[in-house]
Amino acid sequence: GYAGFWDDFIGTGAGTWPAAQHYAYPATQGTGTEVIAVTTAAISGVLTVTTGANDNDTASQTLGLHWRGTEGLYMIARAKMGSLSDAKMEIGLTDALTGVQIINAKTTPTFIATDLATFIFDSDHNTELAFITAAAGVVGANGVSALTMDTNHHVYEIVVQGGQASGWVDGMLAGGGAITSTAPLTPNVVSVTRTTAAKSVSLDYWGVVGPRYS
Repeated sequence: GYAGFWDDFIGTGAGTWPAAQHYAYPATQGTGTEVIAVTTAAISGVLTVTTGANDNDTASQTLGLHWRGTEGLYMIARAKMGSLSDAKMEIGLTDALTGVQIINAKTTPTFIATDLATFIFDSDHNTELAFITAAAGVVGANGVSALTMDTNHHVYEIVVQGGQASGWVDGMLAGGGAITSTAPLTPNVVSVTRTTAAKSVSLDYWGVVGPRYS
């Protein structure tokens, strides 16, 4: 009765990432010369999205618009930033496969996506990890996580039920707010460099599950 997926990023295909992998991810996405790659010898498997080396270059990856609040969904990811200096990370849910970044400004949120629920860190704005939602382009939540951000792995969880989304990081509630219940959503991860050096975000695993469409 559930539609779900889990990826530990184990194995490397004979073709070019990501087309030859187990899940049919979209083509590599970003502005600049991004690199989306599974690390061959990583213990337990790792996917890393790495930007080019020009200011505001981006790298991102999504999966598919297969879940929504009407049925309810749960997302989990274990991820880490390569650097907190001059860097931005987004990890969560969005309503588009090819938008790359989904939040344009963090402190007083403005959006690129229309419906979203995401964790975001952006050194251009402040040193805090936030959980932000948007419903039809309008801010639903803008909460600050209790986590002191660092470059270690952290577990990010998002629950969407109806028109509400809530987020937890390492088991701590980071906040919640409105999202459009009927908007199909995909998991996404984004890395942005705020300087002339490449920046990365690495996923140890991610997954999403929700009831099948009725």
